[in-house]
Amino acid sequence: MALIDLIKRPAKSAADIKAKIEAVRAEDPAARKPALLAERKQALLEGRDKDADRIAVELRAIDNDVERKEHGLELLTRELAAAEQAEHQAELKRLRKLAEASKRKTPNTLVKYEQGVALIEEALAELAAIEEPVANYNGLVPEDDDR
Repeated sequence: MALIDLIKRPAKSAADIKAKIEAVRAEDPAARKPALLAERKQALLEGRDKDADRIAVELRAIDNDVERKEHGLELLTRELAAAEQAEHQAELKRLRKLAEASKRKTPNTLVKYEQGVALIEEALAELAAIEEPVANYNGLVPEDDDR
């Protein structure tokens, strides 16, 4: 894929932009430059001016791609920062909605809690009422009496 296509490829998330950055970093537009310089030198020495001019155009295209890569990485880095900020804000908004929904449940939950406490207190009072006559009886009857 051409470098410009990598840079222009649409991205929907910070992860997509990170992938684009890695793909752009992996590109090495200058890799062919040494071979082209040697080829241009040979063409000049042999008087093949048209070939030398064609190679000069290719070398300029390589220089443009090197510069394009640098500018593209700068652009993508800014886009990544903006995307990460937007995703962070969206996550904060989502968490705030969850927190607000939880807050709205609090009064009903407190009512249920108070009802539960009242039921427990009532059950404890009933258990105490049951235990009192049993304890009184057990206190009056010897332990070995099985009545």
